Amino acid sequence: MTEPTTGKRRADAVRNVEAIVEAVLNGGIVGGELNMAAVARLAGVSRVTLYSHFPSRQSLVEAAVDRAIAESEQLVEELRLDLDPPPVALDRFVSSSWRMVDKYHSLYTAATTELPTGRLTALHGPLLGRMRTLILRGRRDGSFRTDLSVDWLVATAFSLMHQAAEEVEAGRLSARKAGSVISATLLPVLRRE
Repeated sequence: MTEPTTGKRRADAVRNVEAIVEAVLNGGIVGGELNMAAVARLAGVSRVTLYSHFPSRQSLVEAAVDRAIAESEQLVEELRLDLDPPPVALDRFVSSSWRMVDKYHSLYTAATTELPTGRLTALHGPLLGRMRTLILRGRRDGSFRTDLSVDWLVATAFSLMHQAAEEVEAGRLSARKAGSVISATLLPVLRRE
């Protein structure tokens, strides 16, 4: 008799966690700051329930970043970048990634204050790995430069993407044009001279 109740609680807990993370991604961050009361309200749970699943703001932000990155990975996977020449694949990768950075810019802002230094980069590991693979492929076929380290080029791409988000937020760059601006800036940095 206790097993069905336990199973039901587990299903409820899973639903609550999903609702809480969705709430963070869809309005729980205001002005770049995580608002726990707003997250609980949007998720339809009490603050006690929220804190039982996510005992700290950091744990909640990390879960939301993880979800956003998984969504980004899925989009990149669907692009089948391995079928395109590296410069074309890079342009498509940047466009897809930009849409996600723009969509979750408030989350990124909150994550930079809530997560320890380096943790945000670590969470981006799968996407950075895809960029690394793409740059290595471009090096092998002669499209991309070999005089700078791959790690530096990946870090440059990552930084450029997030700098564009800051420029959009400051009103100095159109969100609609940012993806093409990023590609136009990044491709010459990567191309073999």
